Amino acid sequence: MPLISFVNWDAIPGVAHAAFGGWGVTALGVICILQYVVYLQRTRANQDETTSAFDEIRSELDNIQKDHRITRLENRLLREFVSETDVDRAIRVLLNNLIPNTDRGFAVSLEISGKDISVGQSRGLSREARKALTVDPDILARAAGGEPFVLEGPEFRSSHLAGSLTVADRRHIHRLFIVGIESEDALSGLVVATHLFHAETADQRHFALLKQLVQRISELRRAALALESQRHELTRTNDILELRAITDTRFESPVDMIQEFMTALKGKTAASRAVLYISTTAEGVSRNSFVRCGTVANPNVERQLCQAEDAIATQAHSTLTTQVFNRTDLLRHGIRSFLTHALAVPLVRKGATVGAICLSRDSSDRFDDADIELAMWAADYLAGTILNALQHAQVEQRARTDGLTGMANRASFDEAIKKEVLLANETDECCSLLLLDIDRFKVINDKFGHLVGDHVLRSAAQTVLVSLERLRTHDRVLAARYGGEEFAVLLPGVNETGAARMAEVIRTAISDHTFVFAGATIPTTVSIGVATLPKHAMDVNQLIAAADGALYYAKESGRDRVAIARATDPRRGDKPVTQPGASQAH
Repeated sequence: MPLISFVNWDAIPGVAHAAFGGWGVTALGVICILQYVVYLQRTRANQDETTSAFDEIRSELDNIQKDHRITRLENRLLREFVSETDVDRAIRVLLNNLIPNTDRGFAVSLEISGKDISVGQSRGLSREARKALTVDPDILARAAGGEPFVLEGPEFRSSHLAGSLTVADRRHIHRLFIVGIESEDALSGLVVATHLFHAETADQRHFALLKQLVQRISELRRAALALESQRHELTRTNDILELRAITDTRFESPVDMIQEFMTALKGKTAASRAVLYISTTAEGVSRNSFVRCGTVANPNVERQLCQAEDAIATQAHSTLTTQVFNRTDLLRHGIRSFLTHALAVPLVRKGATVGAICLSRDSSDRFDDADIELAMWAADYLAGTILNALQHAQVEQRARTDGLTGMANRASFDEAIKKEVLLANETDECCSLLLLDIDRFKVINDKFGHLVGDHVLRSAAQTVLVSLERLRTHDRVLAARYGGEEFAVLLPGVNETGAARMAEVIRTAISDHTFVFAGATIPTTVSIGVATLPKHAMDVNQLIAAADGALYYAKESGRDRVAIARATDPRRGDKPVTQPGASQAH
């Protein structure tokens, strides 16, 4: 309590009287002191009022300067954002202005796609935190409204978002400013920052500016999505038109047309392999695929992939729905192979499944919505528009294919070799023929049984097909089961040297392949005869006879080897002669 409050002013006349009455000097001194105290009190009050006024003026000036700075920042950023049309550059501008100095904090944009959250761009955030950053579901729900908010105190410290930061990132950070980015009425991203435009504290002006800038980013993102949708629609339309054009093109057979269609679908969806299954009964997908595009060099791997694709197609067939698989999904269904992603679409007509399409990849890239849409259109188109062609083609394929080995049958081979030899004579081109015979096949049948013999035939045929797929230079190469344990490979446009090289590759592949059935290993080799038109023959019969003679020599010379026919002796007319002079021994 001030000293002046203790003074009784009514007593002052009495004090003065007492002073003049005998205490003179003492009383007068007291009065002077009291007057000085009053003076000091009044002076101090005036100083306090002056200081308070100055403080108010200084605070008002600070607010004016702060408003001026924010206004200038608003004007500059809004000018940049109005002229910006690229959403990524707009986000970069925002992050740079939120955190001009990365020594004191960070800012990061997060991309949200379904349940997946990934770091888009960041400023000042460590690499470790970018990899580990996680966001709490309640934070996502709160950000969905598009209003900026602050995460601080216990809520900040206990959040997964704070916990996923490194110690260095959390240093000097006590709060985070968060705002959601919306696209098509859904949360598509987040902006998270330790400061707003590097201010120590944020007021409503900062929040309003942040919201305005993020709304501009949302507009840019919606525009980008609309443009991407238009591009996607245009690409999809072009893909459909190109696939339709294939079915409108004249082919020698429906099988060739469907093969071309599936090959194009495989390319347009960037699949590693594409398989079409046809089922004319309600019992399910046939164990033998109708068309299979994309093979691998290793027969064992090829067999494993075929089994995996059969299982994938069965899933779509049984559920009548499109099935999308990642590596985890495949393992959960017991499908173990080199495939990492797969897409299976049923062919449905009148409520019944008539087949399935299986697309697969061995890369880390998943099938996106555009791939799925195109595959579903293809399945619908195949089922609804050209089903009759598919059924006719299936009948035709069975008529042209050997049921045991999957190779062309003898009738198809006889038709093809006549056509190719005629064409070669008309164009003066080469045409080579390989005749392959499994060595000691009767011994295999007698020792292991006919089931094992059939297994050896199927495996040997698959090895031949895979070897040709890796070596061939055009699509007119034909592999056929010629009869019993004998195969024929027709090589239009291939000369003697090329044919011999291909024969040796096939011989080596079969020799190196391990044939196993029911735990038993069956040693298997082949002998191969090679003949080339016009060097060894002039017509179909001569070409077959020349290759057969070379095959006979290869078997007589010890088997597991390649022999080449001798050039035709013009003095003997149409009778080609084979001899050991050009043989190649293993």
